[in-house]
Amino acid sequence: MHRLESVQGRLIKQSLGLSKLSHNTALLKALNMEKIEDIVNRNVLSL
Repeated sequence: MHRLESVQGRLIKQSLGLSKLSHNTALLKALNMEKIEDIVNRNVLSL
């Protein structure tokens, strides 16, 4: 799960031209995006 979160954060930062050192949590909140862990958990529960 940690790997997916890292990839999610890295892709968002690359697409916005941000530094690798930007914090993922603050960035996701600012963009009103869900953490990948929440999405996976919701989809697993709906199976």
